[in-house]
Amino acid sequence: MWGKLDRRELQSVSIICTSLTTPLTTTPPSSMSNRLISLKNHLNTATAKMSTTAKLNPRNFPRPPLCERTPRHLQVVWNGTTIAETKEAFWVLETYHPPTYYLPPSSLKVELQTTPRRSYCEWKGNATYYSATNPKDPKDVVKDRIWSYESPTEGFKGIDGYLSFYAGPWECFVDGEKVEAQPGDFYGGWLTGDIERSSVKGAPGTRGW
Repeated sequence: MWGKLDRRELQSVSIICTSLTTPLTTTPPSSMSNRLISLKNHLNTATAKMSTTAKLNPRNFPRPPLCERTPRHLQVVWNGTTIAETKEAFWVLETYHPPTYYLPPSSLKVELQTTPRRSYCEWKGNATYYSATNPKDPKDVVKDRIWSYESPTEGFKGIDGYLSFYAGPWECFVDGEKVEAQPGDFYGGWLTGDIERSSVKGAPGTRGW
């Protein structure tokens, strides 16, 4: 018999089961340790399938949002120069939003400076914003397109100090696929081909979703 799942496991299973077009089947293991291993394998398999055989529907993402590690290969490239790259990021999945990715500070290849801008998220807490200088043009300084949570709330401790990028002016890639920015200029999600776009907010008339 399956043991009792905790909240994070239930959310992950719910996301996968409601979003994948190819159903996952398995014989439940008999022990708790095997169950956890099996669940983790399913999550890894589902992530690997997303780029080719699955659609993630943000309508089925949880609220409060889910914050968990992702093995996806993330790159941020500015004028041909990679300014951040990692396979050790977190993604945050929230209802009606494409994934928002948070990269470890160690993945960054340019220096950042904090700006006066601050914002507040009801789930994560207070955000800090940064400026970055184009590595090929010192006069090109972009402000407030990178942010982090330096003291996030309990459910988001994993992204403490991690950096999130709007999808521009640089180019952002997930597993080699160039992403599109979430509609509008307020939210910072990354749109890839495995996202069901009809359920993404940000365009005019969707802010109230």
